[in-house]
Amino acid sequence: MRWIKHMTRTWDDEKIARLVSEGGIEAYGFYWRMVEIIAAKIEDSSPALCQYPVKTWARLCNVLGNRWQRLANLSAKCGLLTAETFEGLCKVEIPTILKYRDEYSKKRGRSVAKNPDNIQAISEQCPAQRTDTDTDTDTDTELKKENKRKEPSRKLKFSDDDMITAEKMAQLVRNDIPGFTANLSSWANEIRRINEIDGKAHAEMLELFAFARGHSFWHKNILCPEKLRKQWNRLVLEQRSKPQPKEEPMDPREAKAIAEGMDPDILAYHREYGW
Repeated sequence: MRWIKHMTRTWDDEKIARLVSEGGIEAYGFYWRMVEIIAAKIEDSSPALCQYPVKTWARLCNVLGNRWQRLANLSAKCGLLTAETFEGLCKVEIPTILKYRDEYSKKRGRSVAKNPDNIQAISEQCPAQRTDTDTDTDTDTELKKENKRKEPSRKLKFSDDDMITAEKMAQLVRNDIPGFTANLSSWANEIRRINEIDGKAHAEMLELFAFARGHSFWHKNILCPEKLRKQWNRLVLEQRSKPQPKEEPMDPREAKAIAEGMDPDILAYHREYGW
């Protein structure tokens, strides 16, 4: 089970109210931590229970062994769970967790059960069970509504080098636009595509992106890796056609001194202080 439904009305449940009355907020937190531990172990139609030594239970709940035992006994006394110890192992069971089984678990459970909604059906047929810890009568309905609202998420993949390159590109933009924010995960994913599909190295991307940031026209248009990829060929052509700085002509006196074999130290002095 990947997640459970925690209803906001849980606090008003009779068993929970008794637990809080006798153990305070610590007992309330302990109970839900136990729910998390056991729910994480549920597979398909497996029972809602776990067996660990008391020391392991205590470590999972981040409390001392005697405190865990006291809180477990109190939870059992309130009818929220059962705890049995045998040959050094403590078996804890919380049957009501199954009422929270999420849709993913139900789909997996269809391979071993023809009717994945058996649990809810039983709950609806037995009003007495409505006093369990959730006091939620519309769990499955709400799950379906939530699932309809979900949209398929775009999977983003990238390496450390992709992310580092994305961060450097974002910094180049921030140098011109203070406060600029970027979706670095999306940028890194696009950089991965440029690397894997187009065969461009990370250093090439940074060099061309830096060129665009310093260009009088492109600095307004190339603000992300996606735009860089789209305009790659045009940027490369412009980069190659950029005029190279001309070398300054050598001073005639320096040329004559070199031709006459002037001492290098004296030549260096004249270059620094003049002729």
